[in-house]
Amino acid sequence: MNCKFLGIFFFIVVLLTGCDDNTGSIGWDIMPAADVMKSKTKIFNIITESVKADSVYARSSKGYIGRYSDPNFGYYEASFLTELNCLDNYRFPDVYSYDEATGKASGVLVDDSVRGFELEVYYSTWFGDSLNACRMSAYLLNDQWIQDRNPKNRDYRYTNIDVEKYYDKSALLGTKAYTAYDVTVPAEQHASIALYYPHIVFQLDREEGQRIFDLNKSHPEYFKNSEEFIKHVFPGVYLKNDFGDGTILYVDRVNLSMTLLAHYTDENGIKLIKKVTDDSGVAGSDSVGLSTQIVFASTKEVIQANKFTNSTLLEEKVAETGNSYVKSPAGIFTAIHIPYDEIAEELKNDTINSVNMVITNYNQEDEYTVNMKVPSSLLLIRAKDVKEFFEGANVRDNILTYIENHNGNASYNNSYTFSNIARLITTTLKEKEQEKSKAGTWTAEMEAQWEEDNKLLLIPVVYTGHTDNYSNTYIMDTVEHNLEPTYAKLIGGPDNPLQLRITYTTFE
Repeated sequence: MNCKFLGIFFFIVVLLTGCDDNTGSIGWDIMPAADVMKSKTKIFNIITESVKADSVYARSSKGYIGRYSDPNFGYYEASFLTELNCLDNYRFPDVYSYDEATGKASGVLVDDSVRGFELEVYYSTWFGDSLNACRMSAYLLNDQWIQDRNPKNRDYRYTNIDVEKYYDKSALLGTKAYTAYDVTVPAEQHASIALYYPHIVFQLDREEGQRIFDLNKSHPEYFKNSEEFIKHVFPGVYLKNDFGDGTILYVDRVNLSMTLLAHYTDENGIKLIKKVTDDSGVAGSDSVGLSTQIVFASTKEVIQANKFTNSTLLEEKVAETGNSYVKSPAGIFTAIHIPYDEIAEELKNDTINSVNMVITNYNQEDEYTVNMKVPSSLLLIRAKDVKEFFEGANVRDNILTYIENHNGNASYNNSYTFSNIARLITTTLKEKEQEKSKAGTWTAEMEAQWEEDNKLLLIPVVYTGHTDNYSNTYIMDTVEHNLEPTYAKLIGGPDNPLQLRITYTTFE
């Protein structure tokens, strides 16, 4: 036999004969005979309640406008204001000129006269009755907005913004009657935005367009960037619904368009000559036409602020004690009161492994022509962390913030299943001990404030993300408040405690 393999054989024999046959007890022999580690489960009661959301941080690039009345929650109204973006150092085209000596041409306009001026409101989707008769009004923002606006101050993004002080009713740009679905447009065009993009057009005063055109020539510094344009030329518009109940438009963008008379030119900028005689000219005359272009538009680079107003019926729903609610937009959250002290006392010598919480909603019947759906996703977060979370554009970390989808766990129908929020519980308990140690004396007032700050909130949200190609894992990119009409009636409430299931490890 080869000596090398013979040596390996004897090494294995010695190794096997030197080991205890019962290898499963390795490491346990040093423990006292009476100590056995066991995994157990304990149930704690938790109290839920509805809390009114007076406002939410709306970081959406969409604008919402309209009014919708629901038999259960009453009406809510949506309106928004928006600034318009100006490209850096924007210039309108020049009047056409031709240098015979050099054979070069410049400019395309026939003259400096503005032929048309329009405000266009584009939307791709809506909620409610598509044929409901509505009317929209557009107002120019006033000097107060110029004074108060501050892109670094994020208060304007909250949905309780006082829009009334930012426009004057005398500054009405126009009104427009509409239905969300324009029946004058053929059905085959509605099937694709490439063929038809739903929009509402306000024909504005041509003189206002001429003023902007002239300023571009006389004060080009006003068009250096969006900030200068907003301060000196056009502060923005406020759009509100002033007739109709039953439709909410989800506005994608707002444009200011101008119509100018321009020459058609070739690739060298030389104006073209008509080659045939027609009704609008004779052979040999200049080829000219009306050119309408989007000049300024609402974009993410400028401020847009949504305003939501709810009826007082919302407060009656909040007062119910046999259940709780979540409702968007800016409607109702569900607060969850965790018995932190009880958990700390009963499991102080144990290790928490998992904490499971199931939030179940009642079935919702489609009772009406238009019905609000159940929120697709709920964010679980401590009350004290809400402001920083949304203003900081954070995403869930599965430590202090969790997001679960409706019916995310097939074992639980009509529910949001938070399968393990152990790190949230243990982190919060550690923070409390640190705060108490730092304070020295822990008063009843301090305890009450701590409980208020650390209650958990369920908030309807929407999120975006992508799948990482390398790890094949889903990565969340953005989380925002859900600003579309949704609601869920949840089992629970002050009179109906829910259960928190904690699995822990203990020694016996």
